[in-house]
Amino acid sequence: MDGNMLIEIIKGGLPILNSTVSAIAGAVVTTLFLRKNTSTTEFEKIKAGKFKDVIDSLLDSGKMSYLEYYKCKNFLQIAQKADTMCDEENSTEQEFRDFDWFIRFYEYASNICNEEMQILWAKVLAGEVQRPNTTSVTLLHTLSMMQQQQAFAFRNISRFALMDIKGDFAHLLLFISTNRESYEREAITPTILKELERLDLLECTFSDEYIFMKKKIFKTGNKVITVYGDPENQGKIKAGNVQFTKDGQLLYSVLDEDSKRYRGDILDFTITKFQRRNCRVVINDREIR
Repeated sequence: MDGNMLIEIIKGGLPILNSTVSAIAGAVVTTLFLRKNTSTTEFEKIKAGKFKDVIDSLLDSGKMSYLEYYKCKNFLQIAQKADTMCDEENSTEQEFRDFDWFIRFYEYASNICNEEMQILWAKVLAGEVQRPNTTSVTLLHTLSMMQQQQAFAFRNISRFALMDIKGDFAHLLLFISTNRESYEREAITPTILKELERLDLLECTFSDEYIFMKKKIFKTGNKVITVYGDPENQGKIKAGNVQFTKDGQLLYSVLDEDSKRYRGDILDFTITKFQRRNCRVVINDREIR
């Protein structure tokens, strides 16, 4: 019996907020810890969502070590948080083609006991449940190495990202090379950015800038921001020194909206930077001068 079959069997007996998350958690626990000689009672507890009863019983019977208990408890706490993040009304039945992903998730996430970091891991799990096969294993590996202050730093810089007009890509607009002191007041330094680059969440170039050509359209809230390139420099739009990697995009996508809210003062600063690069800026069909 493979993991996907276990998910379907367990899902049928879970009367909770979002059966998919608990079915996955149950399938992981069953796969890793239940043996052929495990009583039917334990499996029925899994189907009923009584995970703590099961792992307590396995620990008491000597079928689970204290380390395994610690890791399983962490994983179940994360799964419980993810369960509350999933939107049951808008969810659809999905085929989880890669149950191995959830086993990998367990291997990495089960070492996380910090509450704030568990919330971040729960967002990643909820995202994969709602959009199957979209979250890379490399992002799980990155998160497993990430310290709490690095997670806070990533969330902090995410305030400076504007969404592409297509809505599926975030553009970080950080002009570190020319405004280092301004960003340091926001707790953003080259050292912090390089740490996140080593985690493969960012790409940084402090000697030059990333370039858009001719025209670029962003959006934030109800604002559509169109930037036209410098006509005296082949239509180039110099767009700062930092951009998200593919995994950085994935992590950005699971952050809560408060973390990604683009403040008015940041927008004003960004517009000024583009204008000083001889670019025209239009917001909702009104040119900014």
